Amino acid sequence: MAAVKGQKITAVDYNNLVTDINKVFSDEYPNSAPPTSNISMLNQEFGWGNAEAADVDVGTKITATVVNALVDRVNLSAEHVGSEYELDRVISGQKITATLWNDIETVITDVTPNKNTAAIGQTTISELGSIARSTSFSSNVNFIATLTFTDYDQARYYFNSGSSFKLYLVKSGGDTVDTSWATAYERLGTVNIGLTNTLSTTANIISENKGFEDLTSESSLLLTLNQSGSGYGYGDYGYGGGYGYGYGYGYGTGGSKTIKVYGKIAPVQGTSYQTGPVNLTITVSLNSLSAQATSGTHTLYIQSNKATTKTSGTVTFSIANPQFSGITN
Repeated sequence: MAAVKGQKITAVDYNNLVTDINKVFSDEYPNSAPPTSNISMLNQEFGWGNAEAADVDVGTKITATVVNALVDRVNLSAEHVGSEYELDRVISGQKITATLWNDIETVITDVTPNKNTAAIGQTTISELGSIARSTSFSSNVNFIATLTFTDYDQARYYFNSGSSFKLYLVKSGGDTVDTSWATAYERLGTVNIGLTNTLSTTANIISENKGFEDLTSESSLLLTLNQSGSGYGYGDYGYGGGYGYGYGYGYGTGGSKTIKVYGKIAPVQGTSYQTGPVNLTITVSLNSLSAQATSGTHTLYIQSNKATTKTSGTVTFSIANPQFSGITN
């Protein structure tokens, strides 16, 4: 509620703003687990897991230090989501006016609808790890990446902040006969797994419109690439002075290829979502109708597109990366 000139700023007024900014900057829904309803899903989209601002008691004087606890968190939030607003920090002895109070409220109101968005320049891509398969395979193989968070809330904070995971496949070396996998990898492009969706940088990839918040302990299909594999070739005509005629023709197929991306999240055995740790498991499944074995090295790369760390005054905005491990089978 907007303050008016001459109005005394009370502990209730201050604490209302604390609640509003903590809901985004910190977390009002801790000890979460995969949501079981639309309401819980929407609630759990709030929260970046940073240090909360403290309430004040009745009779507490609203000083520069007290107000800057809000201003710093509001400014960091605004910077992260790309808000046009930035507040000046209060200096010691400065009068706390209704205008300042209303400005804080305005920025919070601007930030809240964009809470799951990271503005341009507010994330950094880094390599989490890779999984290589150099043993030949013919029909199918799975790349299984495990991303371990301290608990489910830490995973929530990662995705709520607009951070995501990117993955892509590369084939190198080996026999040039089977190039269809390399073609499939190019078509797959870079896959981005975010809070609400999983998408590719290329067209004609089938997304299930599911992201992190849709994941449970049961594996869910996130994205599919289907690629038919066929081709043909022919030889030149030939004849000689005695008499001869030759013609060569051949037809072959690399076999239809399918790449599917699955995801699930579950506590490590013997723990819970609340106590952790929890594993976010991403499985990339390759399937081919061809009985022809493929050679060379096939590598899955996993990248973190994580919100950048930033500081204002004594307050820090920071999102943690998970630990990475991976296997093929």
